[in-house]
Amino acid sequence: MEILDYIEKSNAAASRDEALVLFRQAVGQYGFDRVMYHSTRAMAEGDEDSSSVVLTNYPNEWLGHYASKRWDKFDPVVRYGIVAPRPFCWDALPTQMHMTKQQQHLMGAAGDAGLMDGVGIPLHGPRGESSGVGLASSTGQTDAARHLSVLNALVHQFHLNYWSFEEPGSAEEVAVSLTAREREVLHWCAQGKSNWTIGEIIGISEHGVEFHVRNILKKLDVDSRITAVVRALHMGLIVP
Repeated sequence: MEILDYIEKSNAAASRDEALVLFRQAVGQYGFDRVMYHSTRAMAEGDEDSSSVVLTNYPNEWLGHYASKRWDKFDPVVRYGIVAPRPFCWDALPTQMHMTKQQQHLMGAAGDAGLMDGVGIPLHGPRGESSGVGLASSTGQTDAARHLSVLNALVHQFHLNYWSFEEPGSAEEVAVSLTAREREVLHWCAQGKSNWTIGEIIGISEHGVEFHVRNILKKLDVDSRITAVVRALHMGLIVP
């Protein structure tokens, strides 16, 4: 399932359950058959109430062992995921943070439990949202580092898709209007072009492109180009 095909199919999903099935199929093509999705977000802007969800097919034995050991208190994947600016492979954590012997033991135990080639994908949203996805393989040999960008796009689409099933009036349904120039810039962002290259293509300066990108991120209420592209495709603001 190609990314654009996945976006089209997931946008047509009739329920959150169907959206989850499609997401597992999409990441499964890259060898990841284990998924952990956690999201906590405010119900409305300025509202202290929050909605939290955890979806996972991690092995039950591992989940029970993890809970009994209270490993959530120092899980390096969770701790680094809170501040991580981009997706990361679990095996790269020792180069990103100091890991205690406890944390090293936890990661070794995860591998022994069939959670191999792990990937963490943080979702930094507005209003203090705390969300993230963990992907792992029960067989290994996924070439995880090579597919991080694709997995990041799939995860962001699933996250948007999942919360699109909220009650009417949710943040996802707020109308967004992009100018013709902003759509043009976003189109080339979707093609993976740099700001300098986009400027050369459409005949404006790199700073001009940066200005439009900042406006696009603000209008779409996101903090990265890839999230902007996925959200714009999700909302039909640009076409493949």
